[in-house]
Amino acid sequence: MYLNKNFKIDEKLQTQINQYGYFVVKKFFPKRIIQDINRNVEKLILHKSNFYPPRNIIYYKNNKKALKNPNGSLKVGLDENSIDQGYRYFYKLTNGVSYKDPLLKIRDLKKIVFKDKFIDLMTYLFQQKCYFGPLKLATFFKNKLPKNCINFFHTDDLSFNVKKNSRSLKISIPLNVFNKKNTEYMHLPINKKKLTLKKQYFEKDSLSNKLKKKIISPKIELGDILIFDPINFFHSAKKPNNKIRNILYLEFVIDKKKSSNIKIFKKDFMLLSNKQKSFCKNFDIK
Repeated sequence: MYLNKNFKIDEKLQTQINQYGYFVVKKFFPKRIIQDINRNVEKLILHKSNFYPPRNIIYYKNNKKALKNPNGSLKVGLDENSIDQGYRYFYKLTNGVSYKDPLLKIRDLKKIVFKDKFIDLMTYLFQQKCYFGPLKLATFFKNKLPKNCINFFHTDDLSFNVKKNSRSLKISIPLNVFNKKNTEYMHLPINKKKLTLKKQYFEKDSLSNKLKKKIISPKIELGDILIFDPINFFHSAKKPNNKIRNILYLEFVIDKKKSSNIKIFKKDFMLLSNKQKSFCKNFDIK
């Protein structure tokens, strides 16, 4: 489902997210804002103090079982010498990096993170009080390394019993899109409870031909956003077709314990409306 930026929040969206697990909003943000943020991301990657230590995918290249797990479960990171040589060197050794404290590093992110329409939309879709969950700003690399983590079909709950996990919804905001072809995101629009498949991480080739034909890869342009249910629907991201892929992920949750503790400057926090602040349950105000 594709919507324009003036979309109406109504039961059609709830039906779409419940039955198919995703929808796309076209031209939600002006391209200029996204391009400005992307330029800042391109600066962040130049200094190792801005990102968490990348995982050493070379070390795990012959361990497919380990690679079919959350990225955080990989304990071996790149050595300091490799990192010190810069991403133009170490992109051949790892599949991506995640940035520390995005709202402190790029203060203009608040222009897109705290959109009232996000808050209104999530409140409607959850039909109850919800909060900002983890905020992730990441860069993924094109290389010849084996796939890992998000490159496999998976759900984020790490369990087949959804009752054990609180609901969440994610908004994916691509920061650099180089063409108008199908995005590298892949989505299986069938609730996992309706599937006999009982794998947590798997490749597309593991699916029957019938299920393969149901996979969708939405067409995404700069300024578009993708809203999806990461708990009940299998999804994955192909490795980048271009040198790097920069993406911002916003997550919304209903469990207070899983609400975000991301850092924000007090000056920026005080500029938020009361409605926006009510979603910032565990924010770390600096």
